[in-house]
Amino acid sequence: MSEVLQKILYVEDDEDIAELMQMVMRKIGKFEVMHCLSGQEALDAFTDFAPQLILMDVMMPGMDGPETLEHFKSRPESQNTPVVFMTAKAQHHEQEKYKKLGAVGVIVKPCEPMELCQKLQTFWEKAHG
Repeated sequence: MSEVLQKILYVEDDEDIAELMQMVMRKIGKFEVMHCLSGQEALDAFTDFAPQLILMDVMMPGMDGPETLEHFKSRPESQNTPVVFMTAKAQHHEQEKYKKLGAVGVIVKPCEPMELCQKLQTFWEKAHG
């Protein structure tokens, strides 16, 4: 793999969860992270930030994760950027549905913070392998 994962666009409407996950990604994963509170904010921020991977909550007010993913996939500048969903909906069929929509992986909440960066790296490698 030629490119190292460094920049993550993180979309999470719960600010407490977002604060913890950002700290983990920055301190443990050494990632550059941009946090957005909504799908629309993420869509607006994408071009300027140019993330390599998008980590996104499924359930958000307004535009949910799957709808936001559809928008990312319809745009030339973001259609090939891997998306990983985070969700409390851990049923196998739900996870499969997200993958069929185009997500490269699903991380189940609550996520063990120490495992988060390794999972992101694994999904990154899967998308670029």
